[in-house]
Amino acid sequence: MFPSPPSELISPSSQPQELSGLPPDIEPEEERSWFYYLAEISYRRMMNRAVVILRRNGENDWIRDIASTLKRSDDLDEQIKEWCSHIPPQINLDNWEVSNNELACYVRNRMLSSREWIRRPLVYYLVHQPPDDPFATRVNYHHRHHGTWFAARNSATRALILLSAARSGNARMPQQWKEAVNIARKFLQYWSGEAPDLQRAASVLEIIAEEIGMELAVD
Repeated sequence: MFPSPPSELISPSSQPQELSGLPPDIEPEEERSWFYYLAEISYRRMMNRAVVILRRNGENDWIRDIASTLKRSDDLDEQIKEWCSHIPPQINLDNWEVSNNELACYVRNRMLSSREWIRRPLVYYLVHQPPDDPFATRVNYHHRHHGTWFAARNSATRALILLSAARSGNARMPQQWKEAVNIARKFLQYWSGEAPDLQRAASVLEIIAEEIGMELAVD
């Protein structure tokens, strides 16, 4: 399993450690592992609450009361920002000294994924409303993710979200969204030899793009 839990959790010392901080002789990599472990716990608690808040009454509630859904999404976004503000510099990509650290990248991807996830109800609303809906200009969302097996499917999901929003005619599309869809398609095609369903996902993106008049880049 990677990252491994801190060694103190595997082989606890007979002498309890002070809760005020980490042992002074702890190795830097293990220190980062500690911080990542704690960040993951707090992240999971936060997102468990988000799931309950946003999915308590299902998709129909998103349509029926978009004003409340928008407020809940904004409140959750503030919680995510607060979570990010407490990420220690050892695993924070805003700290240039750890910009190439894998755990810091994982934390950043958690932030991106969570902010995209809490906006999905708003995209769902856009897709199911007429172009003149008064809330259309207030709905926003986030996207982008990288990785391997799971990331390929996440990339397909995010590209479909963008295409769905563009197809609805209600969304003010972010800059370079077409480039993001192209990147996702190329990513899916690259890995399609190892997972054939990814080629199908890439084909679906191409079909929808053609339907809305979007010209995909030629490889």
